[in-house]
Amino acid sequence: MPFGVGTRICIGQNMAMTELKVVLSLILSKFSFSVSPAYRHSAVFGVVIESEHGVNLQVVKQKTDAADEKNLLKMILEGAKAFGGVDSPSLGLTQDKFIVDNCKKHWYYNILGLVAWQTRVREEVKEVCKNGSPDANMLRSMKVLTMVIQETLRLYPSIVYVLRNALQDVQYKDILVPKE
Repeated sequence: MPFGVGTRICIGQNMAMTELKVVLSLILSKFSFSVSPAYRHSAVFGVVIESEHGVNLQVVKQKTDAADEKNLLKMILEGAKAFGGVDSPSLGLTQDKFIVDNCKKHWYYNILGLVAWQTRVREEVKEVCKNGSPDANMLRSMKVLTMVIQETLRLYPSIVYVLRNALQDVQYKDILVPKE
């Protein structure tokens, strides 16, 4: 996740990137993504995941009854009302799971429309892993997968902006940056 740049980089970034690579390489080695023939002017209407054995799994279906629809916003609001936050055992949704699931969702949507990149990443995963689970050395050698993850994080950053406070009053040319 883009937590910082250069010397200010967050230690957890490398762990998060490694975890994301493992998950995505395992998913790509087993599934391919395509747009359903029932596509209807929505990027997420008919996303279909097809396993390597040819079995289709419908991921996102059109909701016919809006009253029974349980979308993410409703889940978050209900959880906040009932349990005082996202970390609720009844929802099965922790803050970490929420963040990782959002990253995966954006990654799926990006890779969905780019079949050529999907193929390149899948070939790289199959070439590097060779029917085994990925280890640290294998993950470091997955350059195409790293590019796709970094592009997704560039387009959909987990942090929109960073607030910084001055520790003391600072005068820079004609600009005064006050403490606080």
